[in-house]
Parts: sequence; structure tokens; C-alpha cells
Amino acid sequence: MIYNLYRKFLKKLPKRRLHQAVYQKYIELIKATVLNSVYYPGEHVKDGRHWSSKLPEKSQRPMSMVGMKRLDNIQMSVETVITENIKGDLIETGVWRGGSVLLMKAILVANNEIERKVFLADSFQGIPAVDLDTYPDDAIHVGSDKMPVLEDNSASDVREFFEKMELLDDNVIFLEGWFEDTLPTIATNSIAVLRLDGDIYKSTWEALINLYDKVSSGGFIIIDDYYSWEGCRKAVDDFRSKNGIDEKIIDVDWTCVYWRKS
Repeated sequence: MIYNLYRKFLKKLPKRRLHQAVYQKYIELIKATVLNSVYYPGEHVKDGRHWSSKLPEKSQRPMSMVGMKRLDNIQMSVETVITENIKGDLIETGVWRGGSVLLMKAILVANNEIERKVFLADSFQGIPAVDLDTYPDDAIHVGSDKMPVLEDNSASDVREFFEKMELLDDNVIFLEGWFEDTLPTIATNSIAVLRLDGDIYKSTWEALINLYDKVSSGGFIIIDDYYSWEGCRKAVDDFRSKNGIDEKIIDVDWTCVYWRKS
């Protein structure tokens, strides 16, 4: 298949891409596949808004609801750590149907970065129940933690997506379970791209306290829900304040932000 031929070519030319136009066309096709934008085009594809009213039946749902601007941000981040030789693996906490991490893996393969691992951390049971005793800032999200669409995924479905795209290998690692149980045991000491999509304070905080110290200098921290989930924003702001993090937060779109670790 084309991916195997691509890898054979890259072995002869380490760290070099095919012609840039061909490379970019491949990545754009991956993004279109992730968003299912060929069959369901519209404004929701561009910026990820209003997916709940646009989602088709389960069998035809996209692999991601993040929209094109956030996929572009993922592409920029992964390509930058490759170009600048920033060490580390890639992880998303809260993957839903796996589209964002599938794009990460596709970019790695297309750049012959086959040694880096990509981690998919998700409960595959939806958002955890709000724990107001430990995380009182999640009070605003009581009720919002019950979102059937976010429970409409499974690890086996995501593995199947990766397999169909010929991107499933031993360096695609699933961390299935609640973050408090899985993230402390992650098998990496170095992260180049850390993408958080856990929605509430609890999930965001647990990702940051377990993974932030592993992010390499120059690595990317991407927060998917910063402006759309108050608990997420509060967790990020509290963590940054507590740890003296003052790198500039950069907007991606109406909800997503990122910064680079100095």
C-alpha cells in the first residue's frame, strides 16, 4: 500500500519529505477524513462550533469535532517539534473518537518520525462525575458531565480507525481509564506535544499535574476547551499561577489556546 511505499522511500532519504505539495495534500486528506467534511461540509467544520446540531448518525460521525483551525494548530505544533528536533512523545488527554491523535500520527509517519510514541488517554466512558469536594470549581458543570455524545466512543472503534488508515503500530499507545489512574503510570519521560481536551477542572488539573513536568523545553501545551469550559480555564490559570508559568497564551480559535514551554 501507499504507506509502505512511502516508508521505503523515506528510509533512503532520512528526515526528508516527498515533494511538499504531495505531503501537504496527504495531510489535508487526513484532516478531511478526520472531520468527515467531504460529506458534511459547513461552518462547523471550520471552527468546531455547533457540532451537536450537525452530528449525523453514529456510523457516519467524524473522528473529531475540533474543526479545521484546531487541526491546523496540531499540524503546526507537530511539524515544529520535528523541524526543531524537540525531543519527546505526543499525547492527547480526552480523545473522543481519536481524530486529533490520528492526525499527529500521520504527520509523524509522513516525516519518518516513526520512533516517537503517540498516547491516547481517555476513559472511553465520557466525562468523569463532578467531584465537588475535591474540585469545587466544577460546580458550574454539574449536569454538563452527562453528555451522551462524549460516551459514544470506544477504544476498539479508535483502534479500527487507525488500522483502516494504516497508522496503527506499537507506538500508538492507548491509556484507557480515568486520568487519575492512567496518567501517573504513562511510559514516557519526555513529551513534545501535550494536548488537553478533558473539558472540566478535574480532568484538566490531573493532566497538568501528571504530565506538564515531562514536556520538553520548546514543547507545545494545547488546551482545547480554555474558553468554552469555565472549569478547564480555571484549572489552567490556577496551575500556571501556582507554578509561575508566564509564557504567553496564544489563541487558536474561539475556544482553543496554546503556549510553548520555555
